Amino acid sequence: SLDRSKVASLAEDQVAQAWASDRPILLGPFVSDVAFELLYWRPFVAWIRATLGPRRAPVVAVSRGRVDAWYAGLVSEYVDVCDLLPFETYQTRNLERIRDGGTVKQLVISDLEQELLDATARRLGAVDAEVIHPSVLFRVCSRIWSGAVSAAWLAEHARYQPFDSLSADGSVDGVPGEPYVAASFWFNSCFPDTRRHRRVVNDVLIELSRRVAVVVVDAGGFPGVVPSITTSDRIRVVALGQTEDQPREQAKLIAGARGFVGTFGGASFMAPFYNVPTSLVFGEEAGLFPHHVAVSHAVARAMPGLPFDVTSTADFDSAHLGEWVDRTLQ
Repeated sequence: SLDRSKVASLAEDQVAQAWASDRPILLGPFVSDVAFELLYWRPFVAWIRATLGPRRAPVVAVSRGRVDAWYAGLVSEYVDVCDLLPFETYQTRNLERIRDGGTVKQLVISDLEQELLDATARRLGAVDAEVIHPSVLFRVCSRIWSGAVSAAWLAEHARYQPFDSLSADGSVDGVPGEPYVAASFWFNSCFPDTRRHRRVVNDVLIELSRRVAVVVVDAGGFPGVVPSITTSDRIRVVALGQTEDQPREQAKLIAGARGFVGTFGGASFMAPFYNVPTSLVFGEEAGLFPHHVAVSHAVARAMPGLPFDVTSTADFDSAHLGEWVDRTLQ
């Protein structure tokens, strides 16, 4: 019901007022898709910190996946939702949030999110805290995606910064003791389950394994890979179950790679932030793809000399991928 032209300025005013207070600030909780966190929310938090400066009162990021390293240098403390709720309970409640709201996007503060905010405040011993909730950003993004607000607003209110590669240290079962390229594919609206896409996945793995060891990051349901490929000595599949630290474990695998190849979307956006050369494929320009691809290219341009490609499967060519890998490994 708000005048569309005022939504962006209202968001800026809300953030500035919270930042100017002498109370603790809770940033989040972020419980949406990891792609939104990487492309939009975390860069927005970085913009807030860079623009409004440090605070004496605490600034606490609340997210999920044990991704505290993503907020290093931006906040004074990180709280994971699984410090507040058992993982299974969180999963169930978040699915209910998505079902009741009709979207994964955090356009309002749901009952779950309010409970998480209240629990975080109690954990900090803060009777009264300011909240900068992702809905502040999502409401502006919704206007941008509908064409009511210029996409230039995002560029002006984001800071794309590489993550510290050391934050991804830690042992992960299945990682070879030699240079490797990480690969991860899944079906989504931009990469639907078709015969062509299953063939592309297999062609990618074959081409990669001819040149370098391959670690397949399987976060659940890696599609269309024939047994003869997955049992290859050059290809190792690391299956990451639905656990409270899955995003952190994905980040470890991706950050340690010499390159990353996979489906456009989701966890694939981790690779540019770790300055890992990235080649992503898509089949259809569905949904918010045009907006996400523009932002992903902006992220890549902000990283020092990062090779970054987004290719339609209609234009996919194994030979070109091989050439890309050769350049990357050099």
